[in-house]
Amino acid sequence: MSEKILVVHDTDGHGILSGAITFKVLSNLGYDVIMAGQFARQGASTTPYGITEFLRSVITPTSLKSQGFSQMIMLDIPIPVQEPSRFIETLSEYVKMGIRILYIDHHGHSEYHRLMLEKGIVPVITPTSYELSMYIPKLYNVVNEEIEQLALIGALFDYDSSIANKVSSELEEYIERLDQWLKGSAKRLPLEQYSRHIGTEGRLAVFIADQRCAYLLNLAKTLPEIPLVQYRVISDVVLATQFPQIGLAWKTASKLCRTTGSKVAVVPTQTPRGYSVIVARYWRTPEEIIPIIEDVVKEYSVGRTVVGHLGARSIFVTSENEAFQLAEQIARELARRISTTLYTPKVTRLINEKIVARALHEDFKALLQKMTEILEEQRKMYQEYLELKRKQVELLERLREERAD
Repeated sequence: MSEKILVVHDTDGHGILSGAITFKVLSNLGYDVIMAGQFARQGASTTPYGITEFLRSVITPTSLKSQGFSQMIMLDIPIPVQEPSRFIETLSEYVKMGIRILYIDHHGHSEYHRLMLEKGIVPVITPTSYELSMYIPKLYNVVNEEIEQLALIGALFDYDSSIANKVSSELEEYIERLDQWLKGSAKRLPLEQYSRHIGTEGRLAVFIADQRCAYLLNLAKTLPEIPLVQYRVISDVVLATQFPQIGLAWKTASKLCRTTGSKVAVVPTQTPRGYSVIVARYWRTPEEIIPIIEDVVKEYSVGRTVVGHLGARSIFVTSENEAFQLAEQIARELARRISTTLYTPKVTRLINEKIVARALHEDFKALLQKMTEILEEQRKMYQEYLELKRKQVELLERLREERAD
């Protein structure tokens, strides 16, 4: 009897494609794979908003154990920052029941990884969306052109800049349409034959795994464009002045940048849990603009919850009015800082050579001291990293040994 594995994945385009790849690889290797992907605006879902409730009510440790599952793989689901301890404690209940947990993500939140390891959960954080999609194929040494193409599509859903030189602007437009299709009409496909899998998005992942990559690309060319919202351009920043469709905020941000030639888009939007302001660097823009975005977001998000990646953040707010006001403030401040930081040359006036020499000497001493502090901090962090990797390797070796048995 083949090992039974549950794969739980996020419900966005990248999560569904990563799930499809994982299903394709593991199924072809002979594993009995069940997919779980379920979107809901409230309550249990396989999104960071509802994953804890999903685990506690839909796929409980007791039910999985009784059905013969020995492993659960979680793909592309960020740790819920509102309740990280409850989420990790919930996962630990599966480990206590003898179900192995492999948690694969690319959103960071490394501050929780030590706790996950202590609870027997194996966390794997990949550097990019593309590498997340390719993790299982590489782990099992099953990589081919079809899988790589699916991984590229999945990474493009996330605007992964590591694949920018592999993607044309035309393909970018098509994939945005495909993402809209996955969020809408794809859910009305006849998926009854996949009823053993959990949730509409879980069944969609299996449907996509059964198709060729060419099917998705040809389909994308026939789909309607994503609607463009009203906007205003402020220097290098484009500001959306109306809400996009729910679920299309990130794609809208990209389309606004591509349409206007802007470096950054600021988009107020509704979310399944309320409102937020998205601040997103156009994924083809040089990364030197990221620190500016991060500084502005940090300044304007005090007391608010922030999620996302470097250069692509979502700031949660409490009302529609607050979303539009904050978006306006951030857009103007970003435009000002981009203009002054990237385009204004730095000029130093030399008044007196002795004063300058003394100042240089003091600066050099301060720099040496700061470098020493940084190196010491990096040494401590590296030691912690080595310890985490050691525990991770031990857990992975244990997984392999148990699988071999």
